[in-house]
Amino acid sequence: MSEEQATYNATDENKTVNVNEVLSQLAFMVNDIIEQLNNDPRVDKRWLHMASMDIDRGFLELLRAATITPDPTQNEEKSN
Repeated sequence: MSEEQATYNATDENKTVNVNEVLSQLAFMVNDIIEQLNNDPRVDKRWLHMASMDIDRGFLELLRAATITPDPTQNEEKSN
C-alpha cells in the first residue's frame, strides 16, 4: 500500500503545491523564530518550551493529515 502526498492549488501562482513541502518549510521558519526567542534572556523558557512542543506536535499532525493513504476497500472492488 503506497501513500500519496496531498496537494492544493495555490491561487496566487496557479500551480499545484505539495502540502508536505509547504508544511516542512513553515516548520523550519517557526523553529528559527523559536530559536531566536530562546536566545532572548527576557523570554520565559518554560512557556517557550511548552509552546515549542505543542507547535511540533501540531506540524506532525498536519503532516499526517496531509498524507493520503489509499482506501483498501477500493482495491478489493477493482479486483472483483
